[in-house]
Amino acid sequence: MVTPRVTGGATSCIVTKTPDLDHDGTVSIIDFGMIAAAFGSTAGSPRYNPFADLNGDGTVSIIDIGILGADLNPQRNIKRLRRAARHKP
Repeated sequence: MVTPRVTGGATSCIVTKTPDLDHDGTVSIIDFGMIAAAFGSTAGSPRYNPFADLNGDGTVSIIDIGILGADLNPQRNIKRLRRAARHKP
């Protein structure tokens, strides 16, 4: 996954692992649960799940949850945006 950023005219990006941790083709609450189970763990600890460490910094943290949250059920978000666009004056 690539997340582009534009700051003060400069463009950069963050490359992360896929937030679809269970590889079922969709980012869902199951994937969130997998990150939650490993939350706060670090590389080498028993609960550490390298797939849940989406930014690859060696710690499963709120940053990883944020990355997953950006992709959590995108179809629902698309439908909501389409409904909102239809109701604009």
